[in-house]
Amino acid sequence: MEISNNNYISDIHEYCKKIYDKLGYGYKEHIYVNAMCYHLREKNFLFGTEVIVPINYNNIQIGFTRADIIIYSPIKCVLEFKALTNNVTKKEFNQLNQYITNLDVDYGVLINFSNNLEFKSIIKNS
Repeated sequence: MEISNNNYISDIHEYCKKIYDKLGYGYKEHIYVNAMCYHLREKNFLFGTEVIVPINYNNIQIGFTRADIIIYSPIKCVLEFKALTNNVTKKEFNQLNQYITNLDVDYGVLINFSNNLEFKSIIKNS
C-alpha cells in the first residue's frame, strides 16, 4: 500500500509541474488550486476544497480553519497551496502539520508556486 501511496504523491507532483509549466508564478493561490482541481477531476480523485478543519482544545471545538484541498480517495492527503514570493518557512510546515493532525490523515503536501516550484510532502509523525 505504501508504494501506491507514493505513486499518488508522485502523480500530484507531476500535476504541479504541469501547472507551473503552463501558468508560471505570480497568480493568486486560488488559481493554482483550481488548476489542481482540474487534474484531480480528470483522474477521478475524490476530494474537497476549502474543507473546514476543526481546532479542538480539551475535546471541545474552539474554532476552525480551512484546508485548500483534501483528497479522500484513492489516498487520504491534505494539499496546501502557497503563492509566496520567497520559499516556505517553518510557519507553513506547522500549518500543514496542524491540518494533518486535526484531520487525522497520513499525508500532506505543501506546494509553493513561487519564482520556483516548491513541493514538499510529509508523512504524519515523521
